[in-house]
Amino acid sequence: MSKNLEDSSSLLSSLREEVEKLEFDDTDRLDSIRRRTKMIIEKVFGKSSDYLSDFKRIGFAGPLRMGVIGREYRRDIKMDRSYWENGVTRLINLIDVMLEDLKLSSTHSNIIISAPVKDSRIIQSDDIFIVHGHDDSAKHSVARCIEKLGLNPIILQEQPNEGKTVIEKLEKRGEVGFAVIILTPDDVGNVVENKDDLKPRARQNVILELGYFIGKLGRSRVCALHKGNVELPSDIHGVIWENLDENGAWQFKLAKELKNAGYDIDMNKL
Repeated sequence: MSKNLEDSSSLLSSLREEVEKLEFDDTDRLDSIRRRTKMIIEKVFGKSSDYLSDFKRIGFAGPLRMGVIGREYRRDIKMDRSYWENGVTRLINLIDVMLEDLKLSSTHSNIIISAPVKDSRIIQSDDIFIVHGHDDSAKHSVARCIEKLGLNPIILQEQPNEGKTVIEKLEKRGEVGFAVIILTPDDVGNVVENKDDLKPRARQNVILELGYFIGKLGRSRVCALHKGNVELPSDIHGVIWENLDENGAWQFKLAKELKNAGYDIDMNKL
């Protein structure tokens, strides 16, 4: 990692620790944290960064109260603990995404990944295809996240069969601009030489459809979310991989990838 990236990561890590220690209604410390967060984002990612827009949408106070004193209107900000805690959580998640961004920048700084060739068949619609295995909880979590962002999740098993085979349904319903692939440890396997040492793997249909959408949409329009100690396929470096973590940071990372793909995303909805 370069010196600049190390310094930026150190600043963000220190800032994250301060946010975690922030006590309810400590508005003076909050103002200091907000000013420094804005300054760091502008210096590290630029004044036109999406991170800056996302940061500005994070609120810590409840709704404004309007009142009248004599002939003058008065506006008071009512501090609410649930709003405050929600703001702290969202700021920590945003910092985590920025730290991950810096980490990826460092990891891939010497790797040249060619951009996918633009394909006239790629459409920009609100439909986002979800590929999944047997983990219904993961499937529903991803679908709800996509809905919160104002987009339409497409789950193949929820679509009418219309007398078509699975691959025919995939070809028809796969006319989307982005695909999210969920790899969960539903199967096990290994090479023949190590057949007694079975490793958790995603379902074969998930791997097949992962390759299908990489070929159809290009790597930049496919985001793979993996859960647990699942084996990741080799030979497809350059695809976006994110951990389906329990604290929900994956939602912000997915939203960022959708935004980079051209979708009008408001992370404030998460």
